Amino acid sequence: YLFQRLVEPFLGADERLAGVAAVGALWLMTIVGFPIARAVPRKLRSVFEVLMFTWMGFAYLLMLVCVFTLPVSALLQFFGRSEATLSVFVLGVSSVLAWRSIGKVLRPEKLRYQVIPVDKKIPSHIENLTAVVLSDVHVAGLVGGERMKRLTATVNDLKPDFIFVTGDLVDGTVKQLRSAVLPLAGLQATHGVYYVTGNHEFYSNPKQWREFCKNELGWKVLSNATHSLLVGDFRINIIGIEDRSWLRQKNGLAKKDTRLSEAVAELPENERTLALNILLAHQ
Repeated sequence: YLFQRLVEPFLGADERLAGVAAVGALWLMTIVGFPIARAVPRKLRSVFEVLMFTWMGFAYLLMLVCVFTLPVSALLQFFGRSEATLSVFVLGVSSVLAWRSIGKVLRPEKLRYQVIPVDKKIPSHIENLTAVVLSDVHVAGLVGGERMKRLTATVNDLKPDFIFVTGDLVDGTVKQLRSAVLPLAGLQATHGVYYVTGNHEFYSNPKQWREFCKNELGWKVLSNATHSLLVGDFRINIIGIEDRSWLRQKNGLAKKDTRLSEAVAELPENERTLALNILLAHQ
């Protein structure tokens, strides 16, 4: 569709095949790009991801502008007029939108503050606790070590009581991304950093990432488990469950969802009832 709307109006009959091949190659890159990106060295991956994600985002914007200009295209076709000028307009508007989008991506992270109400009577020193939640960081070719250093400094400046990392930390293997993720070992919170997996960890050996986060980052990794602690004389249970991808079996069928029951299996009923229970889950 994009070829017909945006490329074909500029091509002669003898150039059409080359145009189809070029557009087809771009779409092929989006299909095979992810497995290739996970296999190549990180520096090459960065270059590849710039090309792949820029095209994916630009293609989405092209489709969006094409849909909005569809009535104009239909009128031009009805009167037998060329769509070349309209194609230039679509490409121009999409380029401006793409530039604005890239600018947003390159800006520093925004902090969002939220007060979470608790339907339970708790002491004031518990009510005043703060936590930073980090999710979908997606360390990869484009999101690397320098950004993790900046993120670590931003979080530490908040002086949180807890840090919860709730999955999709990475897009790649430990071998590829170890050096890029290591700055997160500097995250500091009064009562520690807690981590659960997201679906993207399951694309790249979740066991290795759990071990890395525990042994090299010093985080508390919760794999269908509970970490209990006393803050003053009040108990807090931090319950962490695996992503839904954990339910997939090798035969492709889903196993029974026992994540939460496993996580609290060793937690006495009275400690669940009287404590503040915090559930960490990616989805």
